[in-house]
Amino acid sequence: MSKIFSYDGPVFTAMEGFANLVLLNLITLALCVPVITGGAALTALHYSVLHIVRGEEGHIYKAYFREFKANFKWATLLWIPMLVMSALILFDVWLIRNYPEMFPSALRIAFGAGFIVIGMVLVWIFPLLCHFAYDKASTYIHNAILISLANLPRTVAMLAITFLPLLAIYRAPYKSLAWLFILGISGPAWLKAWLYGSTFKKYEPKEEDDDGEIEDAGEDEGKATENKG
Repeated sequence: MSKIFSYDGPVFTAMEGFANLVLLNLITLALCVPVITGGAALTALHYSVLHIVRGEEGHIYKAYFREFKANFKWATLLWIPMLVMSALILFDVWLIRNYPEMFPSALRIAFGAGFIVIGMVLVWIFPLLCHFAYDKASTYIHNAILISLANLPRTVAMLAITFLPLLAIYRAPYKSLAWLFILGISGPAWLKAWLYGSTFKKYEPKEEDDDGEIEDAGEDEGKATENKG
């Protein structure tokens, strides 16, 4: 019994993990307020929760801000276009719901497909950014699409983990405020890390490899990628 409640026991470890997720959630929320810094904040969050899942926490908050600063340029370059496209599609969805007679079925299907593709990219792109280094922003988008298709069941699960809480907040914003401030962002990110963490293992360089080359998902299995994790 004493081992259960010891410093290294499961109870203390679970409490420490919960506290870390709550603090990471509050930090990420604060850094998302300026909007433009949202991409870098999410990238740093995914870096932190992946290392929590793998039991490699270390100096978790120091690492968070280090990754926020290191990935700010690429994260912002990817975040702004994705944010604009998402806003446009959400506006189109609002128009379709309020003025359905203006939009034929084919156009509705096209908007729906576009929203799904953007969602698939979003759930993978920031985990990729925090863990792998590419030399072009387009490569992150390209590989996010490939890896999402190559791991479709995980992608569907990650989409559900991402958007179901958002739907709950939309449907009951006041009732969801407590959840949003406690685990609204870090909780889903932590759950998704359990899914993409094992997927990334397949593309990470093996310890015996000297050249650091790994294979990308899908059809681009010959490209070299630098592991940042």
